[in-house]
Amino acid sequence: MAQSTWIRAINPFDSATRKNFKKMLIIASDHDSKLAAQVADAAINVLFLFLHPLYLAYSAAYTAWQSADAAYTGATAALTELMKTLSSEKIEEWDIAIQVVYKQKTSQYKALLPNGRAPFQTGAYELRITAIATLISNIDTDASLAAVKALIQAFYTDILNSRNAQQGKEGLLSQKSDELEQKRVAVAEGMYFTLGGLMQKFYQNTIKVEEYYDLELIRNTDQGGIETDYNFTIDPNTHIDSGIVFEEQDRFIFENTGTTPIFVGRSDSAGGVINPVAVEIGVGLIVEKKASELGNSGDMFLTLDNKTVVEGSLKVTHVAM
Repeated sequence: MAQSTWIRAINPFDSATRKNFKKMLIIASDHDSKLAAQVADAAINVLFLFLHPLYLAYSAAYTAWQSADAAYTGATAALTELMKTLSSEKIEEWDIAIQVVYKQKTSQYKALLPNGRAPFQTGAYELRITAIATLISNIDTDASLAAVKALIQAFYTDILNSRNAQQGKEGLLSQKSDELEQKRVAVAEGMYFTLGGLMQKFYQNTIKVEEYYDLELIRNTDQGGIETDYNFTIDPNTHIDSGIVFEEQDRFIFENTGTTPIFVGRSDSAGGVINPVAVEIGVGLIVEKKASELGNSGDMFLTLDNKTVVEGSLKVTHVAM
């Protein structure tokens, strides 16, 4: 394996991205499994015992990071929805209620909403939230606006809590990202250690070293592609059509998120019988395959097959090249 190929693929000092995190997990998982399959060899067992804890730590950190990322995404979506509500129906309701008491051109109205609705509809989130607080303060003890003030105060509490929750999730995501990056560096360095051990063991037949790595995956680490994620639930003893339209050069990343193995392969019709070269995706495993590795070129349907009596689930990332 050329040094430049290795460095480009897993150099622990390169900046990490969301895509690199996933790629590293796939590469490390594949390498760890190939070492595990040969632990009967004492020299390989030493390398496996060194790498395996680093791989497990990285895998656990990746799971924690994904969880934090999902929580942040959810919190951001909730806040965004409240902001949309503020800029449309809420400020309209408040403005109309105020105009019932104070006409728009009066000094009292201008003292409450000097810039009209604009501060609630444009600008950074903090500025819009501050605009709500300012309006509450401007109303102060005006008894004629007590009812609308209560409505504004209630919404302000909701949106402020949502913003605080979102920022908290953002902080957690940042922490988990830092922890994941540390574990990524560690497993990358660990793989470089095992590479050295394999090169020593097979110094007279270096082609054997390549058997412990998915070189195609490593070489394709920096290649582009449009990624689309799909999540499937597969009933017991059932095979389903994924509905994904793909080309021969495309790649798939399969992540078993359930409790039972799932087979993936191509078939010649929607919901048809899966191709004999189907690939088994074990529980907790992430496997990357080219479309061409999943069946015949004429079979244009990606089929997911659950052969057990337990419901399964599979995340599929389609990389359109």
